[in-house]
Amino acid sequence: MRYIPLGRRAIVRQLEEKTKVAIPGSVMQAERALGEIVAVKEDEGLKPGDRIIYNEFYGSYVPYEQDLLILNIDDILAIKKDE
Repeated sequence: MRYIPLGRRAIVRQLEEKTKVAIPGSVMQAERALGEIVAVKEDEGLKPGDRIIYNEFYGSYVPYEQDLLILNIDDILAIKKDE
């Protein structure tokens, strides 16, 4: 099935792995979820296949698709680039 996000949203496939993110101004690190963009509007600066870091408690699950989330673009913390 194909999904097309509306507004400033993206469809994200949740990945099993987690990542540690340093919190600016603190010595603490927070654990964040990794995902992969499945669908997004072209003008959002993201593209399908981009790996992202997001807060795992944000977004709405897609019914009958356990690994897909509808996530607001503003809830995406970073794009993960493997160099």
